[in-house]
Amino acid sequence: MKRQDGAYVWVLSVGKVSKFDEKGEPMEMIGFILDVNKQKELDEKVKQNEKKYRDLVESLKEVIFQTDREGHWTFLNQSWEDIMGYSQEESIGKKPINFIHEDDTMKFLRFRRDLFEMGVESINDEIRFIDKNGNIVWFDFHVSLHKDANGNPISFVGSAENITARKEVEAELELNRELLQKVITSIDDVIWSYDIKQGRISYISPSCQGMTGFHDEDFYSGSVDWYDLLDKETADKLRKSDDDMHLGKIQSRDMVYQLSFGNPVKQKWVRDQAKVVFDESGNPIRIDGVTIDITELIHAEQQLKISEEKYRLISENIQDIITIVDQNANVHYMSSSFSKITGYPTDYFYNESPFNYIHPEDIEVVQSFLMGVAQSGKDDKMLFRFKKSNGEYMWLETLASVLSSSINTDNVLLQTSSRDVTLRKQAEIELTKALQKEKELGELKSRFVSMASHEFRTPLSTIRVGAELIKAYIDKDEPGLSPKTNDKVSNKLEEIMIDVDRISELMADILTMGKIEASKVPFNPLPISITKFVNDYLQYEAPKVLLGRNINTSIEKVESNSLLDEKLMKQVLQNAISNAVKYSKPETQIDIKLFQQSGNAIIEIADRGIGIPEKELNFLFESFFRATNVENIPGTGLGLPIMKLFIEMHGGDIKIESKHNIGTTVRIVLPLK
Repeated sequence: MKRQDGAYVWVLSVGKVSKFDEKGEPMEMIGFILDVNKQKELDEKVKQNEKKYRDLVESLKEVIFQTDREGHWTFLNQSWEDIMGYSQEESIGKKPINFIHEDDTMKFLRFRRDLFEMGVESINDEIRFIDKNGNIVWFDFHVSLHKDANGNPISFVGSAENITARKEVEAELELNRELLQKVITSIDDVIWSYDIKQGRISYISPSCQGMTGFHDEDFYSGSVDWYDLLDKETADKLRKSDDDMHLGKIQSRDMVYQLSFGNPVKQKWVRDQAKVVFDESGNPIRIDGVTIDITELIHAEQQLKISEEKYRLISENIQDIITIVDQNANVHYMSSSFSKITGYPTDYFYNESPFNYIHPEDIEVVQSFLMGVAQSGKDDKMLFRFKKSNGEYMWLETLASVLSSSINTDNVLLQTSSRDVTLRKQAEIELTKALQKEKELGELKSRFVSMASHEFRTPLSTIRVGAELIKAYIDKDEPGLSPKTNDKVSNKLEEIMIDVDRISELMADILTMGKIEASKVPFNPLPISITKFVNDYLQYEAPKVLLGRNINTSIEKVESNSLLDEKLMKQVLQNAISNAVKYSKPETQIDIKLFQQSGNAIIEIADRGIGIPEKELNFLFESFFRATNVENIPGTGLGLPIMKLFIEMHGGDIKIESKHNIGTTVRIVLPLK
């Protein structure tokens, strides 16, 4: 309402209709007006203060909250939604326990009990919540009990600071601390720290027991002093080093010395490395160090020195040339035997390339050889020619191997051992020439045998045909010879034909052996059923060889095929059966078997004949050999050698079991496909 001075003031107007006309329309009204300007100003200030308070609460990063007596949220600031992801609409009216991690539920219920029942005014503790995405959120939870004017509890009020990042850092630090502790306790090296101000060991790792035999507590308590483990001279040197570090005269040290401890006394070599740590003012405050057990390293170095001396002693006294070269043939070491063998000074090739003295035809081979050994890491051997100081070339046989100490380095080193094999190489050259001549003579012999066999066949055929015609003519009795003369002529003709057949057989066997030796026998194996092959041979081919003899056959069905050259295998069976017939009496029986055993097909041909003397069994497969008991039984001594060669061409084997005057068994072993 506007006052007389023109200013507006707030008033409270209250009125009521007091009189109506006949039609019910209001005619009169009574009331009052109150000046509420000050009250209005006060309300406005309250609103402004509330707005400031709310803006302040909403601007805080901590969650500000309030609950009713039953524990339902009644207020949550914006930080709740920012941190948890739940809006105020989703949260107001619900209990905090709906958002708390299940493992912290009992802790929160204890909060309520302590505040309501135990009279605790406020509680501060860490508690886990679960945000909208299911992630754990750690809060530093501060809650107080809000009471009315009569002192009765009506609600909880409090704040919750998000400490998740801090807890994660603490967890990581704890994990790293545990990991560091595990590493320290698992290594053999002793890690230690000496507090200069307090003048005592502040930390020493438990591994000190393994190195010295004393526990860490022994060093902490002072019952054992590190200097007590050293001899006097070493202890004085170490004590001076420590004093210089305490005073800041030196900032670090690296010493190697020997520890002595225990009963009986044990000794260990250690490497002691230490460094001074300074404060902000530059004053030394502590010494951190690590002591490493290098006993094995010291022993290894000692053994290495001994090995080097042995290596040098051996290499200087053996006849072979011992060298150490890289893959480009740069010489790093040369034994003194080099000078004796080549005539050059021992150090001649330290500044000279050996390739300048290798025969031009061998240079690329040697280069490739060295590179191959260096890359593969495998030992290898080669021959090459090397020019001696007198200008003559010598043959060297060189064995090269990679030095293990140079593996995985930029410059792989090779140890080579070279031997003068000139005399051996010359002998090999002479032997090669002799073998070549022998080969030429063999080829000449083969050609002669082939030519002679062909040349003999024609006249032998003519003689046999002539003998057969004469016999046929006599049989017709056309000449009118007397019976006695007729018999004599007929017998002679029979002898002529038998001798012709024997010579023809000999020529055929000699020709076959010649072809075998010249590797000119055609070999065309095909996968066939060996059961069918043997059955077909016995039915169609064997009768020509058996000459009416009784045979006993046992032919099993062999499931797998075998790679056979039928022509060669027929010759094998013919020779085996022919021998059984020739060397046994006509009334005896011949056994022929086929069976499968250990992945092979076995053919056995057994007779009950004269057998073979035991002492002669080892000579059966030599060309032209015949047993001493064959007497006048015809044969060439080539049948068995031919059989053996044909069977070996099939990848098989032949074995002969025989007893004198009892019989012989030929066993043919053929691999199945």
